[in-house]
Amino acid sequence: MTTTTEPQHLVDRYLAAWNERDDARRAALIAATFTADARYVDPLAASEGHAGIDAMIGAIQAKFPGFAFAPRGAADRHGDNLRFAWSLAPAGGQAIAGGTDFATVAPDGRFASVTGFLDALPPRPRGHNVTLPDGETLFYRDSGGDGPAVVFVHSWGLSSSMWQYQVLALRAAGLRCVSFDRRGHGRSSPATAGYELDTLADDLAAVLAHLDLRGVTLVGHSLGCAEILRYVARHGSSRVARIALLGPLTPVLRQLPDNLEGIPDAVFEAVFAGWARDFPRWAAENEAPFFVPETSAAMRAWLMSELLSTPVDVAIATQRAVVFSDLRPDLPAIDRPTLILHGDRDVSTPLALGRRTAAGIAGARLEVYEGAPHGLFITHMDRVNRDLLAFIRE
Repeated sequence: MTTTTEPQHLVDRYLAAWNERDDARRAALIAATFTADARYVDPLAASEGHAGIDAMIGAIQAKFPGFAFAPRGAADRHGDNLRFAWSLAPAGGQAIAGGTDFATVAPDGRFASVTGFLDALPPRPRGHNVTLPDGETLFYRDSGGDGPAVVFVHSWGLSSSMWQYQVLALRAAGLRCVSFDRRGHGRSSPATAGYELDTLADDLAAVLAHLDLRGVTLVGHSLGCAEILRYVARHGSSRVARIALLGPLTPVLRQLPDNLEGIPDAVFEAVFAGWARDFPRWAAENEAPFFVPETSAAMRAWLMSELLSTPVDVAIATQRAVVFSDLRPDLPAIDRPTLILHGDRDVSTPLALGRRTAAGIAGARLEVYEGAPHGLFITHMDRVNRDLLAFIRE
């Protein structure tokens, strides 16, 4: 066995690559750590070459924001073989996972292959289910705690996972964060019906009643905003303290006699027909405007995988529910402080919709994010988190 100085240096460089969040610096560390044709294999993933390893590390970083890898114990080297242990933990917190990796070291000191073994799997998110009147179940996450409750209603085609960067920040500020998967999405039951906007609003009511939440701040994005507005219109605001709407897909999109600037129904139907033929192609063609150029490839891939995990019939049904609804009559029912965050580069729900929504809600405040697209909860997460926290604390 050699001294641990050289092996530990190799391990430190390896873990630095896993922890580096800057794309360029991470790529440089990967090139310095792995040979060009290096392979990585563990029970959950496999990748090859610098690009493959970079994509894998980026995906893990997106899944565990605020976490970092650290060495655990001393590294052992026997000839070309290196063994070392690691742990994964949030900043200042206890480790949630650990493992032991075995690396083959090339003559130039880089890793030619790494085989990883998990000593402990990351825990599944704390989750529960609420049963709806029609027998379907909704999966929800509840951070717990005694602070004011914030309930997140996710965007079209995604799941409660989209809010993890907001939950991380607000939970750290002492707030209780609840997020749920819409019926047919994520880990909720694969419902074959109930995608009308009224039913989706009733599902939100069921979550609030199940947890008996009061004084809640409701936070929605895109379609989730429509569900929140319809919820208050149908069920009242007795459980609600505040409402925050991000890039709202409201109040009305379709062309009507009193909304001539709207989109003709035939255009929507043509889009839905295209989805029924090749939804992944549409997603790929419309990915770029959702983000900003600085958004990492790993982050883009994560959200696109979320979208494409939603069955296309569910994607069509939920989009149909909102684009063929007129929420203008719902707006006067909103009698709670309302904050609208909208990007001026949002092509999915143009800023004009945010302005119309704000104009229809008494006392609503519109904050325009310069340069922000529809995915502002990712691209401008720090500002979004600050604005949400300040609004909740008002």
